[in-house]
Amino acid sequence: MSNEKKFRDFLKKSFIWYAIIVIFIIILLFIGYMILNIKMFTIDKNRNYNAEIEKAVNEELHRYTDSIDALAENSIVKGVLTEDYEATEVNKLLYGFCNNQQIKSNFILLDKSKNIISTNLYKNNEALFLLSNDMKDIISKTENSSQYAHRSISSINYDNGQNSNYVFSKAIKNNNEIMGYIFLDWREDSLNLLINNNDVDITVILDKFDNVIFSTHRMLIDSIGKFKTNNISENIIEVNNKLYYITSKDLYDKDIKIMTMSSVMFQKQLFIFGCLFLFFISLFMIILVLILADKVTTRNMRSMDELLGAVSELKSGNLDYRIEYQTFHEFQTLYSEFNVMVSKVQELVKYNNELADRKRFMEVKHLESQFNPHFLYNVMETLRYEIILDPQRASQMVVAFANLMRYRLNYGSTQVALKTDIEYMKDYLMIQKMRFSNRFEYYLHIDEEILQSKVPKLLIQPIIENSIIHGMEDTEFLTLVITGRALKDNIEIIIEDDGKGIKDDELNILKNIIEEENQSSSHIGLYNVHRTIKLIYGNNYGLDIQSTYLKGTKITIKIPLIEGEAVV
Repeated sequence: MSNEKKFRDFLKKSFIWYAIIVIFIIILLFIGYMILNIKMFTIDKNRNYNAEIEKAVNEELHRYTDSIDALAENSIVKGVLTEDYEATEVNKLLYGFCNNQQIKSNFILLDKSKNIISTNLYKNNEALFLLSNDMKDIISKTENSSQYAHRSISSINYDNGQNSNYVFSKAIKNNNEIMGYIFLDWREDSLNLLINNNDVDITVILDKFDNVIFSTHRMLIDSIGKFKTNNISENIIEVNNKLYYITSKDLYDKDIKIMTMSSVMFQKQLFIFGCLFLFFISLFMIILVLILADKVTTRNMRSMDELLGAVSELKSGNLDYRIEYQTFHEFQTLYSEFNVMVSKVQELVKYNNELADRKRFMEVKHLESQFNPHFLYNVMETLRYEIILDPQRASQMVVAFANLMRYRLNYGSTQVALKTDIEYMKDYLMIQKMRFSNRFEYYLHIDEEILQSKVPKLLIQPIIENSIIHGMEDTEFLTLVITGRALKDNIEIIIEDDGKGIKDDELNILKNIIEEENQSSSHIGLYNVHRTIKLIYGNNYGLDIQSTYLKGTKITIKIPLIEGEAVV
């Protein structure tokens, strides 16, 4: 009972730890979700939109800068200032240019006396332009930088939707003498149309002195028109007590900065809500596990007891015991696997018993054949003549016969190197050669690469013996060719004779006999070799018998190539 209690405590602790692990995984998934959400819907969107605005504004900056230089050298513009062209011609030119740009602009053409020659400003806005101190300052800076276009903030508050943000100005000269001035003033409503996008919350365009050119949020502009904010970190700022992710890009030699801001308040609220939700869910799960641990443990212990009982039965040697108790699906699967395992153990025991019987039967039959009175009589009779005719051959025959007996009576190993079995076969074939003399000839062709492969002991001898016995019937001369070769991961040993062969109907009967599981016919030698190979190596291996009547028989032994200390 103490062991059962300890195991129950272990299950309880396991349930609690598993619950903690699940909660931990959920927390990690939630954190991963928040990181992915912020990256995809805040950071990536902000950066992508910032890149789009940067590209559009940068293109317009270059286009306006290049265009105002071209307009300052345009013959029509200069011709109006020298009264060679009518004002309508330059109006058409400037209207066409401004209306074809992505960012629309106000245009003003002044003569050298600062009188307006051409403009698209309304009358009241013309007066605001001429009276503006900012414009006077811009004109002064334009005169000082007459070799290139001047860019600066435009702070004139035009009426009727013509309010502007950023002005390009250039002095028009003839032979280094100023003839007039041209101004291209970006309109705020056009910038608003370009920048209006729901992917970000705030967009700000600044000059290099942090003067605000354009902003979608007026609270970011202080009283002198500069950008104001509270930076918390490099990428996070605070605006009106709200946090924003910011992306900032400089362009046009850092004269202009594009800033895009996306609120992170929603993500912050989502994170706080998620943390509270996870806390209460985690607490609920732990309480639930503590309540259910006893019930689940008690019920599962019944299943474990049944399994332990079955193991005890198996340990005691009762292989007929089967679990029939119905329980949870998982344990039922385990019970089914246990029953299958016991059945396989029974099959394996039966298989091993049959294999042992087959090998023992082969050894006994072979031993019987070696001590067969007829075989011994033939050997002794041959030996008697050889002693008289050729004592040296007689000595070789005695040694070969002794080797046969020694090898056959050696039970130390059931698997040997093919080389060992071949050496035994050579002694056997030499005795048969001495018996039959010129009536019998044999040839061995064994590849070197397979000589160390492991094979069942006495695997080849029954086949050779069968070939000699049946091959010598009704024939004056028999040639036996034994070939061994590697074929991929397998070995093929071919025993081929030129005896009288087997008729087709008898051959079919023979093939059927060796494929049966229980056989006691006169072909027991072939059957036992074939059955032993299948028992050891599987159904893909065994004997293949081919024969042509009056021409000979070919038997192929197929086994796997097993080298070194490998054990089947």
